[in-house]
Amino acid sequence: FPAYLMGKLCIEADRSDDALDFYRYAISTQNSPPPQWYMEIALHLIQSDKFKPAVEVLTEASQHPSLDDERPYFLELKAAALEMDGE
Repeated sequence: FPAYLMGKLCIEADRSDDALDFYRYAISTQNSPPPQWYMEIALHLIQSDKFKPAVEVLTEASQHPSLDDERPYFLELKAAALEMDGE
């Protein structure tokens, strides 16, 4: 998963936009992406005060058919991100 590893490196370097691009690509290559990938990038975006992209990632995660078991956690975090963004 080279794209995922590049995304993690971008998080470490605090390059949020690049990290998001790599995570999105890595996720798109998987029929059943690990929920951890969504969580890692969403939490990084929230910690970086990038709430709108975090909400987009969490919306995508909560609608992914293979991630039904994690849906409540994604929705809870999405609500928190929306609140932090003033909505």
